[in-house]
Amino acid sequence: MRSNEHVILFRNPSVDPEQRDTGEDPYESAITDRGLIAHTHPVLGQEFVNDVQLAEIVRRPEDWAAVIATSKRAGEAWVNAIRCRQAEEGEINWNQIPLYTPGSATTNAFSAPDLSSRYFPTIVRESEDTGCAENLGPFIVFDTHRRRRRLANPAAELSPFLVLTGDKNSPELTDFLQRNKLDYRELEVYRTCPRQDISPRLITLLRGISASHYPEPTEEPIIVWFACFSPSSAEAVLRAQVAFTSTQGSTSRFWFEDTVIDLGSQYKVDMRIRVAAIGKTTRNYLCQQGFEAVVQAEKPNPECLARAIAEG
Repeated sequence: MRSNEHVILFRNPSVDPEQRDTGEDPYESAITDRGLIAHTHPVLGQEFVNDVQLAEIVRRPEDWAAVIATSKRAGEAWVNAIRCRQAEEGEINWNQIPLYTPGSATTNAFSAPDLSSRYFPTIVRESEDTGCAENLGPFIVFDTHRRRRRLANPAAELSPFLVLTGDKNSPELTDFLQRNKLDYRELEVYRTCPRQDISPRLITLLRGISASHYPEPTEEPIIVWFACFSPSSAEAVLRAQVAFTSTQGSTSRFWFEDTVIDLGSQYKVDMRIRVAAIGKTTRNYLCQQGFEAVVQAEKPNPECLARAIAEG
C-alpha cells in the first residue's frame, strides 16, 4: 500500500446497487484497491425544490420525448416525486421514454428497490459513455435523429425533452440542444449549498492524516489528493477558511498548497496536495481558478477516477 498517499473524496458516501450486501462505497473501494487510503468527506448539502411540479410531470409520461439528467441528485428527486404520486397514480408507465445520462452513477439514481421499474424512463446505455454534459448533447442529437428515422412519419413534431437540473448546472448541454433545434423544458429539481462545518471537519481530517504518520520519520511528504465531484464541491473546498503554515517563500494562491501541519512537540508534517476531477466540467472549473495540473477521470465512475489518481 502507498501508505503515505491519501485521497479525500469530496462527496456524500453511497452504496453501489450491486454492493448493497457489503455496504461498501464504490469510490472508496476502487481507491483502496489501488493501494491508496480513502477518506470520504461531504462538503455540500442538497435540498429538493419544485417537487410539486415534478410530481405533476411524472403523472404524464406521454408529454415528453425523453428525460435528460446529469447528476444523481436529479434521479433522487425523481424517486421522491414518484413516491409522492405512487398511491394515487398506479397506471404510470415511463418505460417507453428514453433516459439520457453521462454516467452510471446518475443512471443508478433512477431506481429504488421498493418501486416498480415502470416508474422510470429507460436508459440509453450508449449515453453513459459520453462522460460529461458537454459530450452528452451531441449524442442526444445523434440518437434523436436515429430514432426519428424509425418513425412512420419522421417529420412529425417531437414532444419536448425534460431536462432535470440543479441550481448550478452549466449551460453547455441546453445550449447545444437549442442550437440543434431540439425542443426542451428545464426544471430545477435540487439545490446545493456548502455545509457550514467544512473548515473544522477538514482541519480535523488533515491533522488526523498527519498524525497517522507520527512519529515515523520520513523525508518524503505526505501526498493528499483532493478529489472533486462538481464545480460546487470544488468551490466549497477552495473557499474553506483553513489556516495551516505554508512553506517559506510560497506564492500559492490557495490555502492547501505547500502546506505544513504542526502537530506540536516540534514535529511538523510536510503535506503535498494534488487535485483530481471526476469529469471535464469540474476540471474546467478548477483550471479557470488557476490550477495547471488537474488529473481527470476518463469516465465519471469509481474505477476511472481511481486509475487516474494512481497513474497521476
